[in-house]
Amino acid sequence: MARQLKPPAELAEKRILELRGLLHGLTDLTKDLGPETTVHEAVGVGRELWRVVDLAHKRLNVLKERLRDEVEDTPGKYRFAGPGSSEGLVQVPEPAVVFRKGTDLMDLSQGLGQDLFGLLFGHHCSWKPTKDFQDIVAKLAPDAAKMALDAVDMQTNKTRVTFIRRTS
Repeated sequence: MARQLKPPAELAEKRILELRGLLHGLTDLTKDLGPETTVHEAVGVGRELWRVVDLAHKRLNVLKERLRDEVEDTPGKYRFAGPGSSEGLVQVPEPAVVFRKGTDLMDLSQGLGQDLFGLLFGHHCSWKPTKDFQDIVAKLAPDAAKMALDAVDMQTNKTRVTFIRRTS
Protein backbone atom coordinates (compact mmCIF):
# COMPACT_ATOMS: atom_id res chain seq x y z
CA MET A 1 0.00 0.00 0.00
CA ALA A 2 1.41 3.40 -1.02
CA ARG A 3 2.15 5.85 1.76
CA GLN A 4 0.14 9.08 1.58
CA LEU A 5 2.24 12.23 1.79
CA LYS A 6 0.95 14.97 4.03
CA PRO A 7 0.60 18.47 2.57
CA PRO A 8 3.53 20.81 3.45
CA ALA A 9 1.38 23.02 5.72
CA GLU A 10 0.26 20.00 7.74
CA LEU A 11 3.86 18.76 8.09
CA ALA A 12 5.01 22.21 9.17
CA GLU A 13 2.29 22.45 11.83
CA LYS A 14 3.13 18.97 13.16
CA ARG A 15 6.84 19.80 13.28
CA ILE A 16 6.20 23.08 15.12
CA LEU A 17 3.97 21.39 17.69
CA GLU A 18 6.56 18.67 18.30
CA LEU A 19 9.30 21.28 18.78
CA ARG A 20 7.11 23.11 21.30
CA GLY A 21 6.63 19.82 23.11
CA LEU A 22 10.39 19.28 23.12
CA LEU A 23 10.89 22.74 24.61
CA HIS A 24 8.33 22.06 27.34
CA GLY A 25 9.96 18.71 28.04
CA LEU A 26 13.41 20.30 28.33
CA THR A 27 12.00 22.95 30.64
CA ASP A 28 10.45 20.32 32.91
CA LEU A 29 13.57 18.13 32.91
CA THR A 30 15.93 20.98 33.79
CA LYS A 31 13.91 23.34 36.00
CA ASP A 32 15.35 21.95 39.25
CA LEU A 33 19.02 22.21 38.18
CA GLY A 34 21.03 24.60 40.31
CA PRO A 35 23.71 24.88 42.99
CA GLU A 36 22.59 21.61 44.61
CA THR A 37 23.12 19.67 41.35
CA THR A 38 26.00 17.21 41.69
CA VAL A 39 29.05 17.68 39.50
CA HIS A 40 28.41 14.22 38.04
CA GLU A 41 24.86 15.17 37.01
CA ALA A 42 25.97 18.63 35.79
CA VAL A 43 28.48 17.02 33.43
CA GLY A 44 25.99 14.46 32.10
CA VAL A 45 23.09 16.87 31.66
CA GLY A 46 25.40 19.57 30.32
CA ARG A 47 26.77 17.21 27.69
CA GLU A 48 23.27 16.25 26.52
CA LEU A 49 22.05 19.85 26.51
CA TRP A 50 25.13 20.80 24.49
CA ARG A 51 24.23 18.13 21.94
CA VAL A 52 20.72 19.63 21.72
CA VAL A 53 22.17 23.14 21.30
CA ASP A 54 24.66 21.92 18.70
CA LEU A 55 21.96 20.21 16.63
CA ALA A 56 19.63 23.21 16.99
CA HIS A 57 22.45 25.50 15.84
CA LYS A 58 23.08 23.37 12.74
CA ARG A 59 19.38 23.30 11.86
CA LEU A 60 19.03 27.05 12.48
CA ASN A 61 21.87 27.71 10.04
CA VAL A 62 20.02 25.72 7.36
CA LEU A 63 16.82 27.71 8.02
CA LYS A 64 18.67 31.04 8.02
CA GLU A 65 20.24 30.18 4.69
CA ARG A 66 16.78 29.34 3.33
CA LEU A 67 15.53 32.81 4.29
CA ARG A 68 18.66 34.50 2.89
CA ASP A 69 17.93 32.78 -0.43
CA GLU A 70 14.54 34.53 -0.50
CA VAL A 71 15.96 38.06 -0.58
CA GLU A 72 18.00 39.93 -3.12
CA ASP A 73 21.31 41.48 -2.15
CA THR A 74 19.52 44.84 -2.00
CA PRO A 75 20.17 46.44 1.39
CA GLY A 76 17.16 46.59 3.67
CA LYS A 77 14.97 44.61 6.05
CA TYR A 78 12.77 41.77 4.84
CA ARG A 79 10.05 40.29 7.06
CA PHE A 80 8.51 36.86 6.61
CA ALA A 81 5.37 35.71 8.38
CA GLY A 82 5.28 32.21 9.81
CA PRO A 83 2.58 30.24 11.55
CA GLY A 84 0.84 31.95 14.44
CA SER A 85 2.75 35.02 15.54
CA SER A 86 6.14 33.76 14.34
CA GLU A 87 8.11 36.07 12.14
CA GLY A 88 11.49 35.98 10.42
CA LEU A 89 13.60 39.03 9.68
CA VAL A 90 16.46 39.17 7.20
CA GLN A 91 18.62 42.28 7.24
CA VAL A 92 20.90 42.93 4.30
CA PRO A 93 23.47 45.55 5.35
CA GLU A 94 24.67 48.42 3.20
CA PRO A 95 27.96 47.62 1.45
CA ALA A 96 31.01 48.93 3.28
CA VAL A 97 34.01 50.59 1.67
CA VAL A 98 37.17 48.81 2.80
CA PHE A 99 40.79 48.70 1.73
CA ARG A 100 41.76 45.98 -0.68
CA LYS A 101 44.21 43.45 0.71
CA GLY A 102 47.77 44.40 -0.02
CA THR A 103 47.10 48.14 -0.39
CA ASP A 104 50.29 50.06 0.37
CA LEU A 105 49.04 52.99 2.42
CA MET A 106 52.36 54.84 2.29
CA ASP A 107 52.37 54.77 -1.54
CA LEU A 108 48.72 55.78 -1.64
CA SER A 109 49.33 58.66 0.79
CA GLN A 110 52.27 59.91 -1.27
CA GLY A 111 50.37 59.54 -4.53
CA LEU A 112 47.28 61.42 -3.33
CA GLY A 113 49.08 63.87 -1.10
CA GLN A 114 48.63 63.99 2.67
CA ASP A 115 45.76 66.50 2.63
CA LEU A 116 43.61 64.54 0.16
CA PHE A 117 44.58 61.25 1.81
CA GLY A 118 43.45 62.67 5.18
CA LEU A 119 40.09 63.68 3.68
CA LEU A 120 39.49 60.26 2.16
CA PHE A 121 40.73 57.98 4.92
CA GLY A 122 40.51 58.08 8.70
CA HIS A 123 42.96 56.65 11.19
CA HIS A 124 41.94 54.91 14.38
CA CYS A 125 44.62 54.09 16.90
CA SER A 126 44.12 52.42 20.24
CA TRP A 127 46.60 51.58 22.93
CA LYS A 128 46.64 48.53 25.14
CA PRO A 129 49.12 47.09 27.61
CA THR A 130 51.68 44.78 26.02
CA LYS A 131 51.80 41.11 26.96
CA ASP A 132 55.08 41.82 28.83
CA PHE A 133 53.55 44.73 30.78
CA GLN A 134 53.80 43.12 34.24
CA ASP A 135 57.38 41.89 33.69
CA ILE A 136 58.50 45.34 32.54
CA VAL A 137 56.70 47.16 35.38
CA ALA A 138 58.44 44.92 37.92
CA LYS A 139 61.80 46.26 36.69
CA LEU A 140 60.82 49.96 36.72
CA ALA A 141 61.70 52.59 39.28
CA PRO A 142 58.95 52.87 41.93
CA ASP A 143 57.54 56.20 40.63
CA ALA A 144 57.35 54.96 37.03
CA ALA A 145 55.87 51.62 38.14
CA LYS A 146 53.18 53.40 40.20
CA MET A 147 52.33 55.67 37.27
CA ALA A 148 52.00 52.69 34.89
CA LEU A 149 49.98 50.60 37.36
CA ASP A 150 47.62 53.50 38.14
CA ALA A 151 46.74 53.61 34.43
CA VAL A 152 45.50 50.01 34.17
CA ASP A 153 43.05 47.63 35.80
CA MET A 154 43.19 43.86 36.03
CA GLN A 155 40.20 42.38 34.27
CA THR A 156 39.20 38.83 35.10
CA ASN A 157 37.71 36.92 32.22
CA LYS A 158 34.77 34.56 32.59
CA THR A 159 35.76 30.94 33.06
CA ARG A 160 34.78 28.82 30.08
CA VAL A 161 33.13 25.44 30.37
CA THR A 162 32.94 22.94 27.52
CA PHE A 163 31.19 19.59 27.44
CA ILE A 164 32.94 16.89 25.45
CA ARG A 165 30.59 15.72 22.72
CA ARG A 166 32.00 12.28 22.04
CA THR A 167 29.42 9.78 20.93
CA SER A 168 29.35 6.57 22.90
